[in-house]
Amino acid sequence: MIGVHIARAALTLTIPVALAACHGAADAPPRRAVALMTRPLVSDQGTRITFVDSSPGLRQLGVTTATRGAAVVTVRAPAHVVATIAPSASEPQRIVLFESSDATSIWSQYRQGKVAVERTSRVLARVRSMYENQGATSRDVTEAETDAATAQANLAEFEARIRALGFNAKDLGRVDRSVAWLMADVPEMELHEVQHGGIANVTFNAFASAPVRGTVAAIGDVVDPVTRAVKIRIEVDNRDRRLLPGMYARVSFDDARRAVVVLPAGAIVTVEEHNFAFVRTSPTEFVRRSVTLERAGADSVIVRSGVSEGDAVVTKGTMLLKGLSFGY
Repeated sequence: MIGVHIARAALTLTIPVALAACHGAADAPPRRAVALMTRPLVSDQGTRITFVDSSPGLRQLGVTTATRGAAVVTVRAPAHVVATIAPSASEPQRIVLFESSDATSIWSQYRQGKVAVERTSRVLARVRSMYENQGATSRDVTEAETDAATAQANLAEFEARIRALGFNAKDLGRVDRSVAWLMADVPEMELHEVQHGGIANVTFNAFASAPVRGTVAAIGDVVDPVTRAVKIRIEVDNRDRRLLPGMYARVSFDDARRAVVVLPAGAIVTVEEHNFAFVRTSPTEFVRRSVTLERAGADSVIVRSGVSEGDAVVTKGTMLLKGLSFGY
């Protein structure tokens, strides 16, 4: 979910409507003639709508002057604690506590595979040295090379499985302090808003009144084919050990923007997956424009093209103009 917060409020204007002069009942034209006189004129294949001064539709419209200002784009995503780093009771190094037994097994297999690679590499080096001094046969060298290649392949497989879970094997092995790792699923269309090393605001369900700040430690290497989301790993300090694997949280990533055109979401109409806005070009004339949105939120949108600073954009009564423009 994306929220766009406007740093500068736009001025909302209501279009004045000229009321027709009141005539005597005897001079009033027939009702049908009045309707034809006040009906808007739609031209240029629906892109231009012109009202007459006495049209009641003008009273339904309001405009906002487009201005440039600062905005903050917020990407929100659900998250949960997938692992914590804690001191070991029997060894000097720290251990990784995963929420999933599968992740624990894969991490264990990776560590064993790493040991196997180191062992077979040493054996291969020794056998080659012996072969050069006629202490081993070519068959011995071939077998040692095969063992080393197999160990490397197994290690690569375990590392790939760890990456698919959203972890980096090197990060798991070198953390030397108590931290908690959260995993958030960010839609691929919003991935560009999240930066490695950026700040993440985290609110845990168990500690809703005490939000904390975390750091984006890693961005996943694959897109989930079902959810079309990418896993984002967030690191949070856990020196007090109150964060436990499996805890749920909500995460938000803020991206500040400057000198952008921000409009109320009600200014945008969508037809067949294309976005449009209506701009007032005179007191009674409105033009439909195709717009490109950089970000869209529930209340506001950032417009990349189609609307310029100073344009009088319709924000009230857009459904009326949409119906007239597209013939609904």
